[in-house]
Amino acid sequence: MIELGELRHGDEHEPEPVPRRGAPPARTGRAVLLAVLALLTLAASAPPPAGQRYVTIAGPPEGTFRIADGRLFVIDDPTGRGGTPEVAAYPLPVGDRLWRLRLPRGQQPVDLHLAAGSLLVLTRTPESGESTATAVDPATGRVRWRQPGYPLSARHGLLLFEVQSPAGGPAVLRGVDAASGAQRWSRPVPAGGVGYEFGPDGIGHVVLLGPSGRVQVLDGGSGAVLRVGRMPATATTADGQQPGVFLVDGLLMVDDRAGTLTAYGLDRLDRRWSIPVESGLGQILERCGDGLCLRTGRPGLGLVDRATGRVRWRVEASGTVWPLGDRLLVAADGEQREVDLVLLDQRTGRQLGALGQWQLSWADPTRDPMIGLRRLDGGGRLVARLDVTTGRSEALDVLSGEWDGCANDRRVLVCRQPDGTLGVWRLDR
Repeated sequence: MIELGELRHGDEHEPEPVPRRGAPPARTGRAVLLAVLALLTLAASAPPPAGQRYVTIAGPPEGTFRIADGRLFVIDDPTGRGGTPEVAAYPLPVGDRLWRLRLPRGQQPVDLHLAAGSLLVLTRTPESGESTATAVDPATGRVRWRQPGYPLSARHGLLLFEVQSPAGGPAVLRGVDAASGAQRWSRPVPAGGVGYEFGPDGIGHVVLLGPSGRVQVLDGGSGAVLRVGRMPATATTADGQQPGVFLVDGLLMVDDRAGTLTAYGLDRLDRRWSIPVESGLGQILERCGDGLCLRTGRPGLGLVDRATGRVRWRVEASGTVWPLGDRLLVAADGEQREVDLVLLDQRTGRQLGALGQWQLSWADPTRDPMIGLRRLDGGGRLVARLDVTTGRSEALDVLSGEWDGCANDRRVLVCRQPDGTLGVWRLDR
């Protein structure tokens, strides 16, 4: 851990004070411009609610943004223009900027995440490719700690960092407290690598793969060793390659790359079942309600019984899948921004409905409203709330111009224009 000590006024990592209300507009986005969007009446759909208000924020074309903790965080990366990268925060619905934080020179911003009450600013050193995570107080912008590596959220407020040893030795897996940056535990990563079981509350289990099929199962939060065993299927394949190993819903899955997928229980490391898969194609197995969705590299989706490995059904569908109650929402693969959205019955795979072609706003559809955008003839974008229960869409607004890269939570929708300007629309009115 790097001790930052007390940040003095003028330190390059200290957030700048919030400008006074009424400050003149500037290109850096010091003020927020308010406007009222004129709504258009749509044919063949209900008109949007009157008085829909939006806010625009001047932003950089190279930047990105994140909605989290009731705030809007915006990254400006002007390194190509000789500037210093920074992060700014706005309250939602948007008002005056809360704070602005300059990042160290030579660090390229990559992404933003919220974990255990800290905003994680992820950066990369272009020359070496090394990643760094900086934990920031989301309310004030003050730096709490900084760690090398790329963090993964685990249970109990922990972050996991897989860091290469400076002396060229084996990598080390470190469990770090997200609030303080203090290391809670560490384990060397064996030659076989490491696997993570991702869940709604972070990583639940970690598997360390050693030589000759040796396996250690760790608790993702505490780092405690829950089980040690040995599985022949984790040895190298006939052609000398490492088999594909991943974790899902309490199972350790091993793809022998020869056409067989085998499941082991994480509690006892006992073999549960094997199923044939298409050799040479990418396999994705993820939790879908009480089953497992199996996606392959060619159009095809199947639901696998978690206990027996029996394939309940298969359909010719392909794309991102979200389990929503007793339904599955499938966003079809494709190169177009607007993709076909279909609803499947989770029990049978039967298609229940189609929502049409939409460009989805980034959100968690299991928690936030699903917002879609569609290009209209003659220009503009229709914004609608998509209801997976009824299979219908509710028109909310029509946006003039080219808006893209949208995200939303329950209260707002945020989209970006090519010039970097951000538009923020109220969804709760």
